[in-house]
Amino acid sequence: MPQRNAAGTSIVELLAALGIASAIATAGIPAITSLYWQIELSSATNSLYSLVQLARHNALTLQTRVSVCPLSPSGNCSKVWQGSITALTDANGNRRFDEAETLLATYECPEPIKITWRGMGSGNNLHFNRQGITFVSNGTFTLNHNEKTKQLIISRLGKPKVEADK
Repeated sequence: MPQRNAAGTSIVELLAALGIASAIATAGIPAITSLYWQIELSSATNSLYSLVQLARHNALTLQTRVSVCPLSPSGNCSKVWQGSITALTDANGNRRFDEAETLLATYECPEPIKITWRGMGSGNNLHFNRQGITFVSNGTFTLNHNEKTKQLIISRLGKPKVEADK
């Protein structure tokens, strides 16, 4: 009777390979999670940067005041910078969405990211005049996500700048 030589892997070799693969995956998950948080924070910062740039651009082109703020259900600018952040024309400068004014854009902030605004003046919004200058509402947006932080600094001239990661 002819003898067959079976070539294959044993259960021990299979378990050893599985153990090594799971150890490598376990070591890599925190790094991948941290990278994901960094990307999510960068995306939120870039979206907020774009909203500020859009507001400043509209103030210059439409020759009207423009405010960037989170709107409360009553149409007033709120101090809570979570959820929707809105750029709106604010011709009368009352920092409230009135009938004759226009919503320019809205940014929906993702849930895990916390945004705080620390600025001059009223402290609850960013306000551009018709020359695109903030005058007294310049300040800093701080975005936090799981121990990662980015800042978006708005100068008195209304120009935004993203500060390096902290």
